[in-house]
Amino acid sequence: MKHIIRLILGMSFSLASIQAEEKVDLNSDINLADQEKVEERINLLIKHLGELRVKAKPVEVKDYAFKTSAGGTTLSQLFQKKSKLLVIHNMGKECPYCTLWADGFTGLLPHLSDAMEVVLVSTDSPAEQEAFAKSRGWTFKMASHKDMPYTKEQTGLGEMMDMPGATVYEKIDGKIYLKNKCFFEPGDIYCPMWSFIGLAGIAPKDWEPKYEYKPK
Repeated sequence: MKHIIRLILGMSFSLASIQAEEKVDLNSDINLADQEKVEERINLLIKHLGELRVKAKPVEVKDYAFKTSAGGTTLSQLFQKKSKLLVIHNMGKECPYCTLWADGFTGLLPHLSDAMEVVLVSTDSPAEQEAFAKSRGWTFKMASHKDMPYTKEQTGLGEMMDMPGATVYEKIDGKIYLKNKCFFEPGDIYCPMWSFIGLAGIAPKDWEPKYEYKPK
């Protein structure tokens, strides 16, 4: 899984492009005012991104098939009684980064579930999902798309398949629509870990998540 993360890191905005946009000389002494200026712009961009997502036109998608520990199911059935569905794309139990993201979402689950239905999906088998979720204390509803069209058609980024991220679907008049989607990467806005290690002056490339941590 590490090679996928390296590819994602390679697709991130370069420091040079950020420097040019913000006119911050990274070779000079960086102070709090420099950081606050950049953070203010980031916050404004995040707000603008939210506005774009509200206005985004939904795109109709097929009713994909999945497997669960209870048997086969479909994307439409995963909505339960709600009109919105958040599908978290996880690369499975072999990816410590995906585990980090899912660990973080666990505490948000009651809040997210108030707004929409939430399901975590991966290419692990339902039995593997259930065992790993139990080991992490996850309470997500889970579904597997192993060897199914959903993997290629909904979780890909360019030529890379099964990428970590999330998609929100809507059900309108019995049809399913993709409303918005995102991909996860080290340093992103979807995991607070990156912000906190950044405050400590630690770059995402200099820290890696683990399944367990030994006391230091």
